[in-house]
Amino acid sequence: MNTSLTESCRDVFVEFKEQAESMNLDYMKRILSENLQAWEVRETEVETFGYAGAVEGWSQAFEHFRGQDVEWVYTEENVIPTAEDKFVAVYWISLIIEGKRTTTAHLYCTTFEKEEEGWKIVREYIEADQPNPLLEKE
Repeated sequence: MNTSLTESCRDVFVEFKEQAESMNLDYMKRILSENLQAWEVRETEVETFGYAGAVEGWSQAFEHFRGQDVEWVYTEENVIPTAEDKFVAVYWISLIIEGKRTTTAHLYCTTFEKEEEGWKIVREYIEADQPNPLLEKE
């Protein structure tokens, strides 16, 4: 893939991170495809959900953290263009809440695809509540 495509994909991912960290639910509603297919795994439990479930999840998370001193920490990011109109982002998200690092993190594999309305998240796989990889490095 060419360098400008990789940079364009990275720009989309950077905007996604900034909007998530600023708890912008309107943005999340726009970036999530109405045809989203998503899976979240917690130990042996697998939950599947689509657009409505993802919006509800983001809404609950934003409401839970509103008013708290929260820093979203993205680590081991990899943005991989797979076509001119598609890329996969693989990354960890952990949090620092009121100055204290969480002991767990979520590992994401998120597929973004360019649709008529712009870039959309079309698929997402999440390994939830994994040991925080940053704690291993401290």
